[in-house]
Amino acid sequence: MRLRAQVRPGWGRAGGRGAPARADSPRRGAAPGAAGPARSRAAAAAANARDRQALDLCDEATGLFTSYGDLRGADWAAFLRCTLLPHTDPDGAEAGTAAALAEVTRLAGSGHPLRDEKLTGFLEAYRLLLERGVSPEAGWPAWRLGMVPDRHAREVMGVPVPEGPRAAQ
Repeated sequence: MRLRAQVRPGWGRAGGRGAPARADSPRRGAAPGAAGPARSRAAAAAANARDRQALDLCDEATGLFTSYGDLRGADWAAFLRCTLLPHTDPDGAEAGTAAALAEVTRLAGSGHPLRDEKLTGFLEAYRLLLERGVSPEAGWPAWRLGMVPDRHAREVMGVPVPEGPRAAQ
């Protein structure tokens, strides 16, 4: 089995984005269109200072992306979760920053060939930001710094593709 990035079904084609992706969801074993919107809702919630809700949505998105093998989507959801930890840790920003630093370091060390190149850069930049200290009063830095999935990141999946005649399609 090899890994390959593929365009999410139905994205960028005439006829709308949702219908083909929803039709493909049962085959993948996921709720129709659930993971991507959960990640997008997490970013929107965090940008609007609803950090706890955003953290829960990141956890949901990570689980959904992982359930159907989308490595890129799971990476983005895990990264967004890391950016929220300094704002949501019940023991305070210092404990949340330490937890975020540990998770960012783990995520950066668990790379794979399908990781979004932008995310690779964001992991290093956010690690440096955490080392310098994060102030929850300053708001969510990932939004201000543009460290959120762009359209390309939302359109491309990183899933294992079996070898064989259908793999070339």
